[in-house]
Amino acid sequence: MTEREARVFELWINGMTYREIAKELGCSTGNVGNTIESCRKKTSGEKTYAQIWYEKNKERVSEKIRTDPKRAEYRRKYYQENKERILEKQKERKREGLK
Repeated sequence: MTEREARVFELWINGMTYREIAKELGCSTGNVGNTIESCRKKTSGEKTYAQIWYEKNKERVSEKIRTDPKRAEYRRKYYQENKERILEKQKERKREGLK
């Protein structure tokens, strides 16, 4: 991995968006995406960058999802509308797990 690729990856893994990285490094968002893709190909067989990024940022992301009122409202409505189907799927999974 080149020095530039390592820098882009470091910024991304620390939670910066492609746009923020591009602004920081003075390049385009497309260039940032291509650089991250290049790094991913070089490390095939290891954890993907998405997995690493998620592990590093899961608390921040889950907190945002939990506290975003629009998302909470959507989840509540979805559950209300699909409650029977959701519960039936949960029962099926339990039965399959017990076999």
